[in-house]
Amino acid sequence: MNRFILCTKQRRFVTFSFVASIISGFENTLSTSSMITSMNSDMSAGLVTNIIGRDIISSLTSLIVIYGWNNRIDKNPKRSFILGQLTYQMGITIDMMAYLIPSENLMLVAGIGGTGKSVSWITLGSFNAKIIQEIANDNVGEFYAKLSVINTLGQSIGMGLGLLFLKHIYVSSPFVIGFLGILRYISYHMMFKKLFIN
Repeated sequence: MNRFILCTKQRRFVTFSFVASIISGFENTLSTSSMITSMNSDMSAGLVTNIIGRDIISSLTSLIVIYGWNNRIDKNPKRSFILGQLTYQMGITIDMMAYLIPSENLMLVAGIGGTGKSVSWITLGSFNAKIIQEIANDNVGEFYAKLSVINTLGQSIGMGLGLLFLKHIYVSSPFVIGFLGILRYISYHMMFKKLFIN
């Protein structure tokens, strides 16, 4: 495989993965902003405790969820993929609604939101591994490295767009996050369809 030359299936996969990364970066920027805004106290120990506590809760509960799913991912990748995307949207929606949650319950609720996002990334990683194995033409490491660079760039673009949106447009609304979720699901659905049905 030449440095930037990809076959048709690889180009499709990389393109849809890139678009999904942009949308994901945008969503994550909005949800993080919503979480921080909901803690409208001083940005000190309370903020750190809530963010680290959220990460601990989401990591531990993700382990439990994935332990129950792990043998089903290979048996039915499409179902696992769809469940992963639904848990991601649930997590993002919970984070976006953080401003409605009393501060004493924020860490637990945010941990549940973080679990949805973590489970999604794990199922997506498994899904991507299966696709990469099929289309990498014996260059799995090289293709994965290219994909990682492109996805990181997509996340960065999405976060930048999210910051611009927050600065100029943002109105906290479930409609916005629902719309972004639909865009993200469509991009992944198209990727799945083009790679496995055609």
